[in-house]
Amino acid sequence: MDNYHVLEIIGEGSFGKVYKGRRKYTGQIVALKFIPKVGKSDKELRGLRREIEIMRGLHHDNIIEMLDSFDTDKEVVVVTDYAEGELFQILEDDGSLPEEQVQIIATQLVSALFYLHSHRILHRDMKPQNILLGRGGTVKLCDFGFARGMSTNTLVLTSIKGTPLYMSPELVEEKPYDHTADLWALGCILYELFVGTPPFYTNSIFQLVTMIIKDPVKWPKNMSSTFKDFLQGLLSKNPRHRLSWPDLLHHPFVAANVKVSEADSLLESPFTQPLSASMMVLKEKQSREKAHPPGTSKILARARRKAMEEEDKKKVLAGLPVEPRPQAWEQDQTDAAIREGKEGEGLNVWETTGISKNMEPTPRLDRISKDYKKEYPSIEVEGRRTLKKKNDQKNIENVKLDGEEVDSEDEWQSLIEATDQDGNPDVALRMLTDPLLIERFRVRLETSSTHVLEGTLEGAARLRSVLRVITNLVTLKCDVSNIIAFTNKVAMPGKILQVLGEILTISSVKEQPWAQQILIDLVITLNAYFASEISWSDNVDKLVIDEYDSAVKQFLELVPELLSQQIDADLRLREQTLLCIIYLSEAMDRSSVSRGEPYYQSLVSEHVPVLDVILQLSRSDPQTLKNLCGLPEVPQEMALERLEQMVGIAAGCLATFVNIPLQGKFATDGKKKVAEYLGEKLTKKEEQEVASGFLLLLHRPADCSTVLKVIYACCQASESFCTYICETETHLESLLALLMGKVEVADMEINTVVEMVLYILCCLVIQVQHLPDRLAGASAMLVSIFLDSTLASHTAAAALLFGQMVACGMSCEVQPDEMLQACLAVFTDLAEVCVRCPFEFGILDGLLLLLCELLPQTDMPVAQLYIETGIWAAMWHRVAQAMQVTALNCNLPIHDIEVEGQDEKKTWEFIPPGWDLLSPQGLMAALQIAISVFTKETYQCLPNLSAPDGVLMLTLVHLLQVQFLDSILIRYKQEGKQLQEDLILAVTQLGCFPFAVDASEDLLAEIQHCLYTVELLPRLLGACVRCLNGEALETPIGLVTRMVLGNAIFVHQFAAAVRELNCTGFLCSCLSENSPLSVICDVVSILSHLVRTSPEHLILVMLILQGTKGDFAILTTLMNHSTSVVRSRICSLLGNLMKHDAQLYPVLLQREKILAFLISCLQDEDSNVRKCSAYALGNASYHSAQLYPRLKVAIPALVQLLSDPVSKIKVNAASALGNLGMHSSLLCPDLMKTKVMAHLLETACHDTQPAVQDSALLALRSLCQQEELRKELVSLKAAERLSSLTVVLTPRTDSQAVSPRPETRAGTRPASSHSLYTSATSNSIVSHCNRLIRVLQAHS
Repeated sequence: MDNYHVLEIIGEGSFGKVYKGRRKYTGQIVALKFIPKVGKSDKELRGLRREIEIMRGLHHDNIIEMLDSFDTDKEVVVVTDYAEGELFQILEDDGSLPEEQVQIIATQLVSALFYLHSHRILHRDMKPQNILLGRGGTVKLCDFGFARGMSTNTLVLTSIKGTPLYMSPELVEEKPYDHTADLWALGCILYELFVGTPPFYTNSIFQLVTMIIKDPVKWPKNMSSTFKDFLQGLLSKNPRHRLSWPDLLHHPFVAANVKVSEADSLLESPFTQPLSASMMVLKEKQSREKAHPPGTSKILARARRKAMEEEDKKKVLAGLPVEPRPQAWEQDQTDAAIREGKEGEGLNVWETTGISKNMEPTPRLDRISKDYKKEYPSIEVEGRRTLKKKNDQKNIENVKLDGEEVDSEDEWQSLIEATDQDGNPDVALRMLTDPLLIERFRVRLETSSTHVLEGTLEGAARLRSVLRVITNLVTLKCDVSNIIAFTNKVAMPGKILQVLGEILTISSVKEQPWAQQILIDLVITLNAYFASEISWSDNVDKLVIDEYDSAVKQFLELVPELLSQQIDADLRLREQTLLCIIYLSEAMDRSSVSRGEPYYQSLVSEHVPVLDVILQLSRSDPQTLKNLCGLPEVPQEMALERLEQMVGIAAGCLATFVNIPLQGKFATDGKKKVAEYLGEKLTKKEEQEVASGFLLLLHRPADCSTVLKVIYACCQASESFCTYICETETHLESLLALLMGKVEVADMEINTVVEMVLYILCCLVIQVQHLPDRLAGASAMLVSIFLDSTLASHTAAAALLFGQMVACGMSCEVQPDEMLQACLAVFTDLAEVCVRCPFEFGILDGLLLLLCELLPQTDMPVAQLYIETGIWAAMWHRVAQAMQVTALNCNLPIHDIEVEGQDEKKTWEFIPPGWDLLSPQGLMAALQIAISVFTKETYQCLPNLSAPDGVLMLTLVHLLQVQFLDSILIRYKQEGKQLQEDLILAVTQLGCFPFAVDASEDLLAEIQHCLYTVELLPRLLGACVRCLNGEALETPIGLVTRMVLGNAIFVHQFAAAVRELNCTGFLCSCLSENSPLSVICDVVSILSHLVRTSPEHLILVMLILQGTKGDFAILTTLMNHSTSVVRSRICSLLGNLMKHDAQLYPVLLQREKILAFLISCLQDEDSNVRKCSAYALGNASYHSAQLYPRLKVAIPALVQLLSDPVSKIKVNAASALGNLGMHSSLLCPDLMKTKVMAHLLETACHDTQPAVQDSALLALRSLCQQEELRKELVSLKAAERLSSLTVVLTPRTDSQAVSPRPETRAGTRPASSHSLYTSATSNSIVSHCNRLIRVLQAHS
């Protein structure tokens, strides 16, 4: 202390005191933190030293600097920079900060955290109170009391540190965590700075923990999209998806001003650098090893305990008695009561259940471990992990297993304690497989059951003991084969069901004072069996499954009687029976062997009385209340509360029958059948009182959510139930009251309730197909939910309702920009959704259908707004997420998908689409939006098709996957075929845009390369083969044709696809006479282009044309087609087939009709047919003289074509005639007879088209190879005539040139025929003439 002056105290807390000070001789202002040593343990002092060591090594502008530390006799003194203010104090004073100020703070905190994480340090206590303000408003992070420096190989931690308001979900669940827990806390702090409260805030620690784990963040409307996106990344509940390094540094909200030194960025920290494959494996291993067993979270346990304490406090304040919460198995009290024969003593009415009035009526999968923990501590549906406990006195050695005393109550109590959840699991596992013990359990169960049925008191006490041990053992988490072997040996569940059934039928036993408790115990044991590992395991023999199902059937037959026993005065038997049904239903839902469907189907076929009696119990019954009030020491308030609890549990039971949760595979058909039965029953006149009583439960906060689940399911399954609600205004009013906040629903239920009510109203409108007056009157409120809600899930649900109301005639003016903003909020922040959409709609369907409707109904440039507001990009990202679109480079999902073992994944694996997020109807709406936007903003949208890794392109290609199309058919069965067709056609329409507009050559080339890269052509062809026929093929095949004919890269891709897909048969069918004209023409054009491009495709095309019978019947049929365009393309195809070689010649010899067709086409009325047939016949005679005999009949027609008005026809005719004498003199007589040489010479000398002349001269040169024809040409004085032609075509020299004539007033003279000749053409003609003249002169 000799170096410092202490000036004034500036802070005080449990840690000690902080003083403002000044360093002597320098004037430097510092903060002095005095921490007393007295009263601190060695562990606390070691922690303090660790904090000092961490701070000593930290040197950063945004971290409080430790200047010095030293010890005095009684204190540890830490000297740091002096900060002028506290961020927390600014929050206290100002409430919140503007976004610009929050952004400045954010960049500094990000800089500080990156520095810490790059040095392997986790802060673990980020909160506003630990952020100080230095000079100039510089942010300073302080208080490293919970900080932890990580060793090289430590990647996750498990110790819980921090403040609950800023704890991440993995922290409150006590899962292994890493540096991303600091980033979550950073998100909470920034949110609080802007909003004024943390993102999750409540006075109840239990509710806070639940909110952190489950609830979505509520986003204020005035938050910018960049800030919101930043916080969404930080506040992702899944740490794997949380925004982290290095991406966090580059986020636009902080990238401009964040400061990171190059040295820090290069440090090899596992928190700031990408993990190697080995490090990722190590991290996963550490996470598994350090994970706590399910249900062992101390925070959650404390939260539950706190909630119960608060409930007890409320009772005290209300003047109600607060009783202790004993276990269901109160052996020391209840058994004593049984032995003494005192009815009611030790049972303490229903307090033994521990059921709270705020109990969630529909339990979660692990609910039994929470609800039964008080009622029955040995039961856990998911079983118990075998964790070793040191120094446990309850081991097997402490339990006597031999001698006569084994059946004493003390020994059985030891067995109970050794097997319950507080005992040693190893001991319980050994008991489970000990044959001697198991036999004694069986004998005790057998003998005590007999005594109970005889009505003896001692038998009842003995039966309870063995039931407790059996129940404890059955609920162990271990190899399922051990459970199965144990239950078989103790004759379970058969013996339990037998005793249960016989007690219900023997009046003398039911009259015993202990009968109710024995029935309860038997039901609890059955519940343990139904919830055991047998219901969880995949590896179960069919015989075991059959026995399980048989037990379920027998139990359901007993349920109506169990629920209506007169001896059940305090309703504990009713409670346990209903809970057993709830957990049984949940076991059926999670069954991996599809037992759920027959189970739920049986409820409406074999076990209807079960539904009827539970429905009756779901309303308050005055007689039951009177009976409860008649119990000793039970005031009316407590009796009413008890009855309300039982009504809630009954409603919860109905909810498990009909509710289809958002995630997972469930027996949807069976549940819908149950919902339909309940809906129809509630609308019957004789059940109106029951229906009204049930619907009135909506006004009870504890039961509201549960009742809504039943109403929601019934609305989807029963039109008459919807009509009943719409016609009863009080029921509609009840639903709207929930939206208006008139019912005090628990915080953790509000989101679910609002979402479900919106969907229920949507069901009503869809089912009755009109808008009830009361609903029409509330339209403004409903639309405001859509436009103003801060929860994306509510906006999505309201959008679906809004769309249905508009379809029923509701008129409502909503500005397009407001609607777009609401939609964008959902696309960018689709938080936790609580409810499955109705009628197989997807969550996003309502938004997309509204957007689709908006496009054509306004004069505003909405398409441009879609792009500029970000709707376009956000929409396609969500579509890609829902469809599980994978990236090209790694074959992993590109959005929000967590795949285990990503590093090991090498091959592509199809992931079924998330139809719950986006149904086919919504997907089609998205595609229609895309088509409309492309139509209106074509040139702005086309670049989307040039990026092979773009979300739009990847999505379109993904939609054509065979597996994706099959998944539609599997899911939607009858409608699937039409859905497939609509989807393929929509994707094809988008693919056609580049070829339908005048795009630049460079852009078109980029698009074509992109289409090639993503393999659109093979995928589209595969989709056509699998899903389309008839007219539906026109557009897709047209697109394939445009690609193949438009760029050579697609030619080989198409041929490879045909071979890979083995679709020659499909292409054959496309060429059948029943196919649409455009399909025939396109396929013929493709085949023609293939063989014209390369001879390597000749075999493939021949294979297609020969058909399934190999007879080339396709060609014969198409040659006689009534449409000239088909005939011309077939002729062209035949010509190209013979372009490269003579493989087709034998076919033409065998099938005379084909060649005869070609010859007949020379005289076709259509010029294209004549042109293509002349081309084909020219190639038919080009390679050899094999076809000469068959071709001689074509000579007159070819000669006639030399005078055709179409020059190309004349060219082809001349070439064909020239080929007829190239290989043989066989046709010389016929050629001479038809004066072919004279006609060709005439054409060469006098035709006005250079190309025709050129072709005629080539033909003459070819024919001159035959002496007879050459002599004929000589006789025609061809040399002289050709010499004249060369004179005309030879360019004059300068000396021979004449002066041009002056122009006349009328203008220039018409060009002479000479001007038609280009220099190259003239030279070619002159060259051919000279060669031909030399040949003729040499032989003259």
